[in-house]
Amino acid sequence: MGPTLLSGSNSTPRKPLFKRRRLASLDDRPTLTPAAPDIASQAHADHLKKLLSENGGRLVCSSCQRALSARPEAVVICARCLSATCPICTRTCTAPPQSYPPTPDLTYSPTPAPSPTSNYKRTALGSTPINIVPIFSTLGYFPGATKKRKEDDKSRDRDEDFGEDDAARKGCNRLICKGCCEESWQSGLSTCLDCYPHM
Repeated sequence: MGPTLLSGSNSTPRKPLFKRRRLASLDDRPTLTPAAPDIASQAHADHLKKLLSENGGRLVCSSCQRALSARPEAVVICARCLSATCPICTRTCTAPPQSYPPTPDLTYSPTPAPSPTSNYKRTALGSTPINIVPIFSTLGYFPGATKKRKEDDKSRDRDEDFGEDDAARKGCNRLICKGCCEESWQSGLSTCLDCYPHM
């Protein structure tokens, strides 16, 4: 004989499984009127449709030649050449602003001699604190200053440096492909070819 199932007296009747409520069909849901899309996203979608129709429904990154999905959020349109670019190959123009007044061109003429400074020995002879402090400040030493800085001072200096560095990296902030920019690995700046001649 085959195996038999034993049903003991200690078995309890099972409860029926909890059934989930059936969701309402799509027809029963209230319809929401979509908000009007903004002009920039509409222009992006229109240009994306144009690129899709020109390339037979397939998009390829202009820099790395990788196939792109047709989802609008996965494709970046280069602001300079209007080609499709993947988010990995996209760069932001971070050219430093042009100096004002413009930096003069380099010449081979000799540099002028530095202007004569005040005689430190003569100033040191008058040993009043008003006369001594300018000498020490030019040498980078301040009497009474501690050599060890507090932790708060270090973090404050880093924050101030970060703010100045951020301000120096403005550029036109356009999204461009790798082919339309000049990258500097030393400074980490990407400059679009429109801003590059102005540097």
